[in-house]
Amino acid sequence: DMLGFDCDLELAAAVRVYIGDVFHAKLVNAHLDDAQIARAQGLASRVAAMLTTCDAELPAVLRTDGVLTGAARGEVYLHAVLSVVGASAVMLAWLACVLHMDTVAGVDTSADSRAQVFTCKPEHVALELLRLWPPASAHGRRVLKDHQVGPVKALRDDDLVIPVFVLHRHRDAWPDARAFAPQRWQEDPRPAAFMPFSAGAGACIGSQFEIRWLAAVVRHATALGSLQLVQVGRSPC
Repeated sequence: DMLGFDCDLELAAAVRVYIGDVFHAKLVNAHLDDAQIARAQGLASRVAAMLTTCDAELPAVLRTDGVLTGAARGEVYLHAVLSVVGASAVMLAWLACVLHMDTVAGVDTSADSRAQVFTCKPEHVALELLRLWPPASAHGRRVLKDHQVGPVKALRDDDLVIPVFVLHRHRDAWPDARAFAPQRWQEDPRPAAFMPFSAGAGACIGSQFEIRWLAAVVRHATALGSLQLVQVGRSPC
């Protein structure tokens, strides 16, 4: 494990806290409150101290003699963890829901639509999962210079937010937008209204890997069997 999970149980526990608390809060609320930010920063500092136990296994930038120090080192490490497991875990959960639940979050996942998981191309199923349940519900960018974005005048230093979740379900961009319909992707190229991994220079460098990985999981979906979804507190598990 290049991130050193297997050499420090305390580090692995801290990572689980980060995914279960901080990452989950971001998924649900998009923005953290002051208390959540303080907890995340404290966790990053503790993780930075733990990394000394697995220094040799880490990528060069995260090692003790790298360019990062203190809480910044811990924060980058935790972001690296999410790059590896965060989006993938979210998409695997939604695939399980589509396969084994009659209705999911107001989306048409009837028996006929679930059957499309097995009859459509796996890549198309992967793209439809990413459309309906994008790992990031919104993307933010800081405006570098004044310019026009459609009818909106964006001024330098403004924060521009793209509501991906809404964009992916907008009826003007997607026929039958709330339906789970993998067959819609037979008409590639992908529309501009599809950006689960953002776009441009700041886009996720793992986007193509994520699509191929998810498609590979779909191919083996029949081997998943019947999954029982249980609940821990207020969060599905």
